[in-house]
Amino acid sequence: LKNTPQESQAILSEGNKAAADLTYRGEVILNRNYGTDPAGSNMRGIAAFAEPEDMAGIQRALWERSAGAPPLVFVGRDYARWDEAQFLAHRAASAESAADGTLTLWVGRPIAITSEPFTLTLEADADQAVAVVGPGGEVAAAGLRSMVLTACHALAARGGSLVLLDGLGTAGWTAEVMSHAQDLGMETWVVERDHIAAWLRTELPGRLAERRASAPMLVLGLGLQRAREMDVSDDVDEDPFEASPTARDLLRRLATDGALAGVHLIGWWSTLRALEADLGPMLEGIAHVITADLGRDELRSIAGPTVQRVAGSPRLGVHSRDGEGALVTVVPFDPHGRTVGGSE
Repeated sequence: LKNTPQESQAILSEGNKAAADLTYRGEVILNRNYGTDPAGSNMRGIAAFAEPEDMAGIQRALWERSAGAPPLVFVGRDYARWDEAQFLAHRAASAESAADGTLTLWVGRPIAITSEPFTLTLEADADQAVAVVGPGGEVAAAGLRSMVLTACHALAARGGSLVLLDGLGTAGWTAEVMSHAQDLGMETWVVERDHIAAWLRTELPGRLAERRASAPMLVLGLGLQRAREMDVSDDVDEDPFEASPTARDLLRRLATDGALAGVHLIGWWSTLRALEADLGPMLEGIAHVITADLGRDELRSIAGPTVQRVAGSPRLGVHSRDGEGALVTVVPFDPHGRTVGGSE
């Protein structure tokens, strides 16, 4: 049926965008060659009408005869379904592999025929920060929520902690992830906007000086462009060449070197300009940029002049800077679909 060009290629094959050109309700593309050879193997037609009640009965009968997993159902305008069994399996796997200092983060689900989530892996290495950028507040929150929830598993296994630098005064999903971290036995702190700069200046230098911390930390930064006194140094009337670093200096060090000391940074900035103001025009330290309704010009300055905006909603675009410059479309998990420790 009709889809976006990205979805058409995911379902059919690379370069086969025919489903994006469909016009009328019920129009379909049938491909007789496993999705390939669009010019010779695509057929355009109209789907036969089926009574919904009859189809529902057939589906029930087939499902009752099946012993496999539930069928994959993709609804183009919905968030991805959160799988509690997968989440528990991720927790167990993270606990077993936590010793190497890596974090595996769920971003959402890819537009592909798979039940596996789309993940990012942060290493105990330089330049491992994750930046979510764009004005799409709800979709950004959905991606941040799932990333932090899954990061907590490896952090908790090593006695780690979670710090929220809250420049937005948020509630809801952040309270949920902090509660989940506490349930896992992690220490948590919420640093409000007026105290973010002071926390960066007082708490980070010692942590960043450790070349491999025994207890890791995840710093979640929201709306850091609203923090005050980010360019103020603790030194007064001193030689500027000997001045201690400002909070913004330390934030950049956190992005570039923090993972070497077991301190990871995940943040959300509503505009590219705000992100560049905090981490520099080259986005130093950022391993992955996740876009949330980011404008075309800002997107192209990050991922290249030919990249196209993510189509559809809710969607995130994932650009890994050590890759080939592609922007991967990801469907975030439903931020309202479940409560950690509860049920859907």
